[in-house]
Amino acid sequence: MKRGIYSVLFVLVSQLLHAQIHTVQLFPSGSPMGLPIIHLKELNTLELHFDDFENKYKNYYYTIELLQIDGKPADYSSSEYLRGFPSNKVTKFEASSVSIQSYYHYQVNFPNADCAPKLSGVYNIKVYEEATPEKVVAQKTFYVTDDMVSVFATIEEPFDNNYTKTHQKVQFQVDAKNIPFFQERQVQCLVFQNQQIS
Repeated sequence: MKRGIYSVLFVLVSQLLHAQIHTVQLFPSGSPMGLPIIHLKELNTLELHFDDFENKYKNYYYTIELLQIDGKPADYSSSEYLRGFPSNKVTKFEASSVSIQSYYHYQVNFPNADCAPKLSGVYNIKVYEEATPEKVVAQKTFYVTDDMVSVFATIEEPFDNNYTKTHQKVQFQVDAKNIPFFQERQVQCLVFQNQQIS
C-alpha cells in the first residue's frame, strides 16, 4: 500500500540553472529537513545555501518574486509584496578548506532588515551574479502564510476494495469565520504526497 505524509498547499520547486552551482537548499533556520515556510505573524527566518564549484569569489545577489498559484510571476510591483529592497547582496560566504573539490559556500538568511515579504503566497528566491539579474544561477520556491483560517483534514481509505491499496480520500473543512465576505471560490486546495505533486 502506497502511503505517505500529506501536506496541503505545498509544492517545492528547485532549479539549478548554472553548471557550477550545487547543493541549493532552502529551509527554516535550525531545521534543515523542514518545509520552507514563513509565517507572517512570526516572520521566522529561512536559510538559503548553495555552493559554487568555480572556486573564486563572486558577487551574488538575490531577489524575491511573488508567484501566482500556477507558478507564473504575479502582476504586482515588488513594493506591493516586499518591505525593503527587491535586490540584495549575498554577504555570507566561506571558501572550502579540507575537501577534494574546491568551492565557495554562500548563505542568505531572510527575512532580514533589507528584505521581508508583506503578503502571503508562493514566492521564488532567485540568485544571480552582479549586474545580471536576467541570468539566474539558482532558484527555490518558498511559501508565506497568514494564518487567517483553520483547515481540518482527514485521510480515509476508499470503500471499494479495488482501490484500498492505491487510493486515499482526503476530506477537509475550512473555518473561515475570521475572513469577512468569504466566498468558496477564494479557496484552492492542492494535495501533495511526501512533498511531491500527487
